[in-house]
Amino acid sequence: MVSAATIAKAFAKVSVSAPGLGDLRGEGDFDPVELDGRAPSVLALHGFGATPAEVKLVVEAAHELGLRVHAPLLPGHGLHVRDLARMRWPDWSGAARAAFEELAAQGGPVIVAGLSMGSLLTLELATLYPEQVAGVVLLAPALRLSWPWPGL
Repeated sequence: MVSAATIAKAFAKVSVSAPGLGDLRGEGDFDPVELDGRAPSVLALHGFGATPAEVKLVVEAAHELGLRVHAPLLPGHGLHVRDLARMRWPDWSGAARAAFEELAAQGGPVIVAGLSMGSLLTLELATLYPEQVAGVVLLAPALRLSWPWPGL
């Protein structure tokens, strides 16, 4: 099994000889999303190398239901691969915990949704805060990664 940090290191070795190479900011919006609403709150966590735009469908569905929703930009994401390579699991876990605690402090339970690496953070939050997590949504959970990636 390969850690997300190992994958980040592999991407960080990419030669940055062309303008924009290694830049993780593609087209679109990469800012965190916070929308007011009622409880239960929804925390939507993006995957490795991605941004809150990756969980836009979850954000929009929750907001349409009138729920409070937050999709943070995890540390090192949305900038350059070198920034991501400096981050480790405790950085992402700490940010997810802080976002969860902020939502929980606003009252009511929290539904946590995550895509890929965000699913791992989701499961961690569910084990840390079992009384406050109303549900989990796991989208393409990264429960096992092979190295090197098969077929590449």
